[in-house]
Amino acid sequence: MHILTVNQAEQGMKLINFLSRRLEREAAASELHRWIRSGQVRINSKRARAFDRLAAGDTVRLPPFAADDARQEAVAITVAPGDILDHGLRVLAATDDFLALEKPAGLPSQPGSKQETDVVDILRRRFAGAAYIPAPAHRLDKKTSGILLAGRTHEAQEKLHALFSRRENDKAVTKIYLAWVLGSWPHAQEQVLTDFLAKEADTLDGTAFETVRAVDAQHGKEARCRVSCLETRQTPLGAASLLRVVLETGRTHQIRVQLAIRKLAIIGDMKYKGVPYSHMLLHAHALAFPWKGGRVALESLPDWPAPFAVAEAPNLA
Repeated sequence: MHILTVNQAEQGMKLINFLSRRLEREAAASELHRWIRSGQVRINSKRARAFDRLAAGDTVRLPPFAADDARQEAVAITVAPGDILDHGLRVLAATDDFLALEKPAGLPSQPGSKQETDVVDILRRRFAGAAYIPAPAHRLDKKTSGILLAGRTHEAQEKLHALFSRRENDKAVTKIYLAWVLGSWPHAQEQVLTDFLAKEADTLDGTAFETVRAVDAQHGKEARCRVSCLETRQTPLGAASLLRVVLETGRTHQIRVQLAIRKLAIIGDMKYKGVPYSHMLLHAHALAFPWKGGRVALESLPDWPAPFAVAEAPNLA
């Protein structure tokens, strides 16, 4: 018999997820369910169900044959702003509740096929043995750089996920992006862009992929953002405009599509007919959200090279 004690960072986790995180080897979900159904896993000496929630101090009994695979003691792992974790993933801010990361363009947030690594994998390796392994709390496209949050406890992860999953008219979270587009933005004042977008499947050279297109209101979901032009520069590619985009909804590829359908595709976004470049020039620049009675405000500048370098940019005001 082997006993694990639930720590404070794990409070609120489902039993099945707790087991998956605490075992050193990867066990299939079906195997874990079988252990639980057969009574070989118990909470506080009582039979349990896979989706029972755990409280700090609860004891979880494992079957004897799993004892060697279990991690008993948590390892204290610290990170600080400025630390590079791996593959250019940088720590912007670190609290007891969450990490704010600066993700480089080209690094996927989530696991997938045909990729060397991703943010989930980097955090899993960096925080191996910790009381709780952080994981991204919201989406950020592979080709987009910028701020990405990860909870450091189960409770914080759940709260962050809920914040980013709120209904469309909720203003609790402020998300601001910077984007370079080829061409001159035609408006002097901030513009509200409203479109209706829908996902569709497509194939290229036999490979299936998902794309997004503008449709009518009956067939798509509303996408809204506010756009203002910070400056226009002459570049070797031609006139280019640096745009500040404030998201009001969070549709897949929203900024990329809304700009592309106005013939101002983001530089480097070949999927939506942008001019070729080494990487896509779209950056999650600023993020603000309520937290523990106050408000957290984060800002990140992209490391784009000349002629697209950005030395400073407006904050959340």
